[in-house]
Amino acid sequence: MARDEIKLQQQMNRALDGELADQELAMLQARLQESAEEITRWERLRKTDELLRTTPLVAPSRGFAERVMAAILSMPMPEFARRSRGLGLALGLLVAALLAVPVLWAVLFVFVSVITNPDALASVLQTILDAAGYVAGLLTSLVDQAQTLTGDVALLGGLLAAVLAMAALWVWLIRRVTGGRGAFARRPKP
Repeated sequence: MARDEIKLQQQMNRALDGELADQELAMLQARLQESAEEITRWERLRKTDELLRTTPLVAPSRGFAERVMAAILSMPMPEFARRSRGLGLALGLLVAALLAVPVLWAVLFVFVSVITNPDALASVLQTILDAAGYVAGLLTSLVDQAQTLTGDVALLGGLLAAVLAMAALWVWLIRRVTGGRGAFARRPKP
């Protein structure tokens, strides 16, 4: 919508709410008379406002919330939600700690020994730089080969393949989390 149309829409809404001064209302009516389309738009808005103001509010039937909650509770729960997590979580954290502490001590020992020995530090830094150069060379070579083998069209194919792979991964993950039930699967009636 253009800025002028947004302003007109706001003026029409304010006029329906009775918030326009007499002068503003007269300007709005003059503007509406300029176009049959604007008159039609005003009439639709006015009728919609009238319907919303005159239609009685409907209260939900008695026990509606209880029936909804009962229906939710009767839905089958996915397997992952039924599992007891207390003991499994505690054992998992214990195993992680038992594995992580020795590994962290070993890393700390190697780090301290490398930092205190200048020759070892230079050797490690040189190895890191060589590895980074090798990886950069491989990536450059891979990009050059991809550009020579394919044109711009293949890039679109690769992008499409990546999008399809991500979509398939999301579908698998959602099915895994929901216990294999489809979004539109029929649920048994209680």
